[in-house]
Amino acid sequence: VLCVEFLVSLGTAVLTIVAMPFFGIVTNVMMLNSISILSSHLPGGRSVHARETKQFIVPPIISLVLILSGYVLFILSYLLLKEDRGMNVWIGLAIVGTIFVSLNWWENYSTLFKSSFLDSICEDIARSRNVVSILSSLVRILVTAAVVGAYVPLSGRVWSSVTSVPGDVGLVILILVTIQIVSSALCHWFVVVACKMHAMRRSFLLPMYLASLGVLAAFVAPVIIFFQNSSDPRGANYTITEYCQDITYGRGLSSDTVWFERLVRDITHTLCPQDMTNLTEMGLLGGSALCWWLGWILCTMYIWFLQLQRIERTQNLFVRRMYEGAFLEQSILLNTRFEIQRKKECHRQTDPVTVYLCATMWHENYDEMMKMIISMFRLDKYRPRNNSNDDVSFESHIYFDDAFKDVKGSKERHVNKYAEDLVDVIRVVY
Repeated sequence: VLCVEFLVSLGTAVLTIVAMPFFGIVTNVMMLNSISILSSHLPGGRSVHARETKQFIVPPIISLVLILSGYVLFILSYLLLKEDRGMNVWIGLAIVGTIFVSLNWWENYSTLFKSSFLDSICEDIARSRNVVSILSSLVRILVTAAVVGAYVPLSGRVWSSVTSVPGDVGLVILILVTIQIVSSALCHWFVVVACKMHAMRRSFLLPMYLASLGVLAAFVAPVIIFFQNSSDPRGANYTITEYCQDITYGRGLSSDTVWFERLVRDITHTLCPQDMTNLTEMGLLGGSALCWWLGWILCTMYIWFLQLQRIERTQNLFVRRMYEGAFLEQSILLNTRFEIQRKKECHRQTDPVTVYLCATMWHENYDEMMKMIISMFRLDKYRPRNNSNDDVSFESHIYFDDAFKDVKGSKERHVNKYAEDLVDVIRVVY
């Protein structure tokens, strides 16, 4: 388990700290969807092995093909068109990082394969979930620190660039971290509430699927608006290339620029390395982003058919207690259990129940006795004739306050009229 956590931590740190800064915002946002590559492979293999219906076989296979196609288009867009051989390392690290991160949810699909080894590991994890979570957090902290410590000298940077952060930059980082923590916690809480309310499709799946597109639109839309505002004074001949040059060299950026405008200009600066006039390059990048997004959707298609109980327990909904802050919507969906695990209840053989019916008679007349005896016999009316009484049986007792009388010439006591009426009623009813 710790070895898997080490690989996941290494992949997360390498992907987010080392590789992603060399790519644009569009690529980075959509690349996160490719961490479902292992999750798309395992359910498909299990479904084929079990010969299940096409409903569960086809989507994982198509998902795997789409994610691999996204990798191919991603490589072609950077290596063939730009011919930038320096990107080989970062592209390889990004792909390897996403594959390592996809190992994070192995426990979700371990129950699909009949393996006593995996079953024993899952049982041990379930018994010591708190200890495993603590150790996993420690491993991730140590691995992240090791990656940062190795990347700074290997990339030719100095430690002062990491330790001496300007005050305004530090404030921005603190605000971003706070927003990330609060939004992640709220998102996880609302997801749990939506699942327990049986509003999974409209309140859980659709918002998660559209989150990547929403973030992408939130980044790109202001850039387009600012470009339109800048092109109006300069005429129709003002191109996006000239706009990128103005942003790169800081032309037109006043000292009293508000923080939102600075943020939009920073986003534009990351988009400018992409040749937006090259339709082939834009097509490859857009194709890779679309393949990754569709592959992620098909990979988590099983959630649409998940059968949940009302007010389902959270531990039955999700595999891990932790979720990935860097891959929030992806990790929440991939963390949803492929099969809801029900606790196996052991039903022992119970002894049959005996119901004792007790009645006290003293002055009941014939009609009252008749009604009482009929009510007692009705208890067995709807029971099958061949019932072995292994569930419940009835036993009736009738007590007389005065059931005997003295008879002259006899030394023994005789039953009185009440007892004789009872015997006659039983004979008539039965």
